[in-house]
Amino acid sequence: MKLKPLHFLISFAIAAGLAMAVPGGVVVEGRLTASPVPGASSPLTITITKGNLEYFGRLLISLPSDCQLKARQLHGGGMTIDPQRNLAVISWLKLPEAQQFDLLFDLEVSPEAAPGPRSFDWDFSFIRNNDRETVRPTPFHFEITPAGVAANNRSLAETQSNSPTEETTAQENMSRAPSAKRTVREMRDGRLEVNIEFDDIPSGGFVKCLETLPDEAVSNVTSGGGSTVQTSQGSISFVWFDYQPAGSITYITQLSGLYVPGDFIGILSLILDDTAIEIPVIDGARSEFSSSTLTNAPSGAGGFWFEVQVAATKNCVVTDYFEQKLNFSLPLVEEKDSIWVKYLFGHFEGYKTARDCREDFNERFGFIGPFVVSKRNGQRISVQEALTKTGETWVP
Repeated sequence: MKLKPLHFLISFAIAAGLAMAVPGGVVVEGRLTASPVPGASSPLTITITKGNLEYFGRLLISLPSDCQLKARQLHGGGMTIDPQRNLAVISWLKLPEAQQFDLLFDLEVSPEAAPGPRSFDWDFSFIRNNDRETVRPTPFHFEITPAGVAANNRSLAETQSNSPTEETTAQENMSRAPSAKRTVREMRDGRLEVNIEFDDIPSGGFVKCLETLPDEAVSNVTSGGGSTVQTSQGSISFVWFDYQPAGSITYITQLSGLYVPGDFIGILSLILDDTAIEIPVIDGARSEFSSSTLTNAPSGAGGFWFEVQVAATKNCVVTDYFEQKLNFSLPLVEEKDSIWVKYLFGHFEGYKTARDCREDFNERFGFIGPFVVSKRNGQRISVQEALTKTGETWVP
């Protein structure tokens, strides 16, 4: 019997939320593209088909106690969090123009979360003919997987492939998982050149690569890699009905305004061994942050501290920009990499203090999803690593 690589089952056979429709064509559905693990985040996409609605809409999500959502793209909506009930509420006074649009989130899992099944309840409310209606999809089910499971399964697959049979040879070939890697280069005129390279995609099948961008992005495809290209507000899709390797895909885009990291979000979809899979497009390595302004900053125990990142922009902004736009006059530190200029506030020795500052900013100012970052001796590290080293407890 032909065995499928077990790590595919862990990484990509993720539960998808069931959609529910009401008269008028309103549909809400969701999907995860990676297994949630303790102390990490997984991309969550919620697709709304609005059924010709134009104005008010509200999506309410009731999350498990050990999970929280961070917004990446809301198509003009505003997001508020009720920490007592662990509710996320996204609302629009005027819904997006597109009949179908994707909301992009990071589903963050507490480092202390126990592996096992989870679910969240959700509903979408709207006004039609002066009456309020609500769509209540089936609860969205998913499973938190131990962080070491995928690695253990890979080791098991390698052990099983030692005998030179046709079956194990095929298994070895399958162990080279298809992948897509994105690199971004800033051009002299300020635009960004985005290049996506594919590896180990079998020829002859259906393949689709969907890139989701901020609505305001203006893009031009310069190389489709033999695909059929379709562009729309906030996305570019590359489709191969009979995939043949023909080089990478490239497009040039112009972004404006302030954005949090993760503005480029891509999904590679294909049929592999008669199974439909979705693989996140991964970002290539980028330059380290310039931390010279923090060289003399005092460190917490072991050289760890926390800060709150409030914004990122492709170009530097004037010093009074945040005060004029958001009535924010507190001091900010500016960090640069090869593409982004990041703006951070504070120097907190404890995670909870930084987290409370983030929540205060969410309530008082118009930043788009401020979040806590951690550092050790001036270099960024994951919050999970910092909490493990300092012994602190993660707080949603």
